[in-house]
Amino acid sequence: MVISRRTKYLLPRLAFLGLITAWPFFASAAFTLGDLRNEIAAFRRALLGAPKEELQEVAGRFAGGFVNGQFARFVPNRVVVRLKGEEEFNLVSVADGETVDSAVKKFRGRSDVVYAEPDFEARALFVPDDRYYLTRQWNLGEAATGGISLERAWDVSKGEGVVVAVLDTGVVLVDGDRKPAPDFSGTVFVPGFDFVNNDVSPDDDNGHGTYIVGTIAEATDNGEGAAGIAFRAKIMPIKVLDKNGAGAYSDIARGIRFAADKGVKVIILPLGGPAPASYLEEALEYAYRRGAVIVAAAGNSGRRGILYPAAYDDYVIAVGASRFDRSLAGYSSFGEGLDIVAPGGDLYADQNGDGYGDGVLQQGFDPRTSSFGYFFYQGTSVAAAHVGGVAALVASAGKASTPNDIRAALLSTAYDLGPAGFDGTFGAGLVDASKAVRFDPVFDGSPRLSIVSPADGSVVSGKVALQMKVSGAAGIFAAEFLVDGVAAGGENTLWDSRGVADGNHTITAVVTGSSGRIAAASVGVVVANGNKPPLANAGQEKTALAGRWVSFDAGRSYDSDGSIVSYSWDFGDGYFAAGRKVGHRYLTAGRYPVTLTVTDNLGLNGVARTFVTVSEGR
Repeated sequence: MVISRRTKYLLPRLAFLGLITAWPFFASAAFTLGDLRNEIAAFRRALLGAPKEELQEVAGRFAGGFVNGQFARFVPNRVVVRLKGEEEFNLVSVADGETVDSAVKKFRGRSDVVYAEPDFEARALFVPDDRYYLTRQWNLGEAATGGISLERAWDVSKGEGVVVAVLDTGVVLVDGDRKPAPDFSGTVFVPGFDFVNNDVSPDDDNGHGTYIVGTIAEATDNGEGAAGIAFRAKIMPIKVLDKNGAGAYSDIARGIRFAADKGVKVIILPLGGPAPASYLEEALEYAYRRGAVIVAAAGNSGRRGILYPAAYDDYVIAVGASRFDRSLAGYSSFGEGLDIVAPGGDLYADQNGDGYGDGVLQQGFDPRTSSFGYFFYQGTSVAAAHVGGVAALVASAGKASTPNDIRAALLSTAYDLGPAGFDGTFGAGLVDASKAVRFDPVFDGSPRLSIVSPADGSVVSGKVALQMKVSGAAGIFAAEFLVDGVAAGGENTLWDSRGVADGNHTITAVVTGSSGRIAAASVGVVVANGNKPPLANAGQEKTALAGRWVSFDAGRSYDSDGSIVSYSWDFGDGYFAAGRKVGHRYLTAGRYPVTLTVTDNLGLNGVARTFVTVSEGR
């Protein structure tokens, strides 16, 4: 789901600007608070005698708290104190049973103390030297100006130790002259698979997949081209789309299972289709239950309604696209099931005034010329790649490790856009990498949410009990149910389904914890107050010879109070078809169950079954 102007830009090289802050770490024996000058002298002696391995052991041990609205970490067993009459500060140990906060307050109350403060943690600040990073990659800047706040996220994580599976058109590593991709020189790839051509070489004959891989993990800080989001993550390219950017659901489902079986942590699906499919949903559940975070593009229709697989909200994070000004991109799909947005670009606007359309710049491949270049793209595929890359950073940071916790890290820390709180246009808001990598499921007290009633996919009528289950939060600030985005009541309520038309509807539960963190969950239901389900008729049992054509006709199916709008056949041998009249060839002898599912104009289904007995042909 990417549109490209496929224009190469030759831009001047930028000078590298970097800032590194270093700090020592020390260990010491425990002290008691007494005469301050004696304590300082004792502490200095302890420092001089501390063995090297003890100094190293303490490195990285920090407590934390909020200072001026920002979370700051500090050394938990000492404070920094300057006495009157002295020009330099001193390090003073905190006694057993005291905290840094109480020690600081005690010292500040003494007449011989100029100041007493925590020994705060500083981090090395990473600014890559990729030539287009500072001038063209607006999408990686601060969330307040339309980016994803990536620079401060890199100070915590760069994707180390995480494998990201990209299910797309594959990837190109060398051009037509066998020259390697200039900005994949430091990118690490692990073996994937080509489900389109059924081989082990997922070569990209379209260009879409190569661009998406670059967005996620393009080599960074190498003086070349553009920066990638999680550039130290490993990429597993899985080809499920052909040279036209199209692919079968079955190949996508097989690709998802392949990635799950290999133990990948993040699966990115920059693709979508309008129809649901049980085998696709099963593959998503399979990967989710094996610990994979799944991210998918919401769709490029510009209308309400999320494509599949993004619409499978139980297992997938659905991503819409935002522009430089943080508005929703005109092409982005939206509505129930949208979880979050990320920069997708707008090739036809120049809101940042740099003389270029506000697409998202990354290394790509043009199959028409068999050459690499740097292209501006737009689309919800681009947005999904951003969220998938941030998910890899979060997983690498180590605090949030399960799919639910990583989802909570992304959604609860997002930069809120549109109406306050969760909404159908922006979901939780614009992904904020800096806050997401610092998310701690325990410290943050984020709520975890599930819908107890009604069950997903259930048929309901009259007054319906809406019930949610909330855990993991120290307190609940607000809880509500929405039906198709419209408020329907509080945490446990009765909803009168007669207020909406019969058919498919989405029920969403949204909870805001006392920490300000947000959680959401959705189920789909079919309202049937006046509508009766259609009656399916699959016909009589049949006999056939292997390899011969067998005809099926659902013409005797009917709907007493509406009309049948779709017919779906399952032939019992792994093949499917759609239509009132269909045909099929069975290749081997056996008795096969044939299932017909019909759907009426309000979304209710009717199911019927027959059998075909197949004999070996003569």
